[in-house]
Amino acid sequence: MRHLTKFWLTLLAGACLALPHTGFAQTELSLKDITLLAENGNASAQVSLGTAYQTGQGVAQDYAEAVKWYSEAAKTGSIEAIFSLAGLTAEGLGTERDYETAFALFNQASAAGHGPATLVVGTMIEKGLGTEIPPEAAATYYKTAAEAGIPEGATNLGALYQTGEILPQDFAKALQWYEYGAKLGDVRAVNNLGVMILRGEGVEKNPSKAAELFTLAVEQGSTEAMGNLASLYGSAMGVPLDEAKADELYRRAAEQTRNTRTSAGLPDAQDILKIISTEGFTKRALQNAAEAGDTRAQYVLGHLHMNGWGTPQDYVSAYAWLNLATATSGETSVRDRLTERMTTSQINAGQEMSRDLAATIADGG
Repeated sequence: MRHLTKFWLTLLAGACLALPHTGFAQTELSLKDITLLAENGNASAQVSLGTAYQTGQGVAQDYAEAVKWYSEAAKTGSIEAIFSLAGLTAEGLGTERDYETAFALFNQASAAGHGPATLVVGTMIEKGLGTEIPPEAAATYYKTAAEAGIPEGATNLGALYQTGEILPQDFAKALQWYEYGAKLGDVRAVNNLGVMILRGEGVEKNPSKAAELFTLAVEQGSTEAMGNLASLYGSAMGVPLDEAKADELYRRAAEQTRNTRTSAGLPDAQDILKIISTEGFTKRALQNAAEAGDTRAQYVLGHLHMNGWGTPQDYVSAYAWLNLATATSGETSVRDRLTERMTTSQINAGQEMSRDLAATIADGG
């Protein structure tokens, strides 16, 4: 799955959107070959190239280049290109943020039967982004998405009926759509079912059943369910009193710890601290090595700027160096975690700096 932008993370509240499927996914074509095909007007190659630049897989991440190639493919009517271009336009990555244009693009993809686009159109209508269509119209799009097998469509529709803020409150319909979303595999639906059963909304209160659903959602990684189940253990509601278990769940929900050990032979954060504490370390030597194209030096320099170790904290510079290191190593986790702390303008600036640094390195410094 591609790196999700803040637009997907905040607007869709957990919607799972997959990479565009192209005819080049299982081939031995090199990036150079795909670029040549794209330059000669092959739409599938253009989508593949846009995806490579969007995700930063095998090349430095560059949203402006992604927008360029998705735009070319969109001219041929490629629905995947239109969908991906809409997402970048909504976020303002590699192009000016424009919700109206993004909505029009998503709507175009939706009209062609693209399920995830239909979900996004519904969400943008509900939130009033790029359109003045009344928010209650979101229900139609969520229903269509759900019937196309998009689980988040069912969950979002259930939420509209549960809250009663946009549609008339109807617990029976909320339960129906949450159950459908859960059957399709949406963890939010499982958690929300547990909440309704715990509260007795449209169904008899059953704390034990709610605890079972929260447990199931916790097993699927839901932080909301972790907090809900912790509350039950802390109050002996539906489960035996277990304050230690409650504390453990609260910690898991709060921390959502991640493994910081990286692959491709790159040092992790602890190794980098050791590197910069050694007697012979100088930032200038590290900078020189990074500018000479040394991947490990670029990666370490990115960490220094990201954490403010021996240099002022600078997310733009950190991103630029990590992005260059990622293009060579294929290790994306640290760079992608960094983008979660960055604004859209910072990401765009980091990619511009990456382009400048790459050009300098290519010219031999």
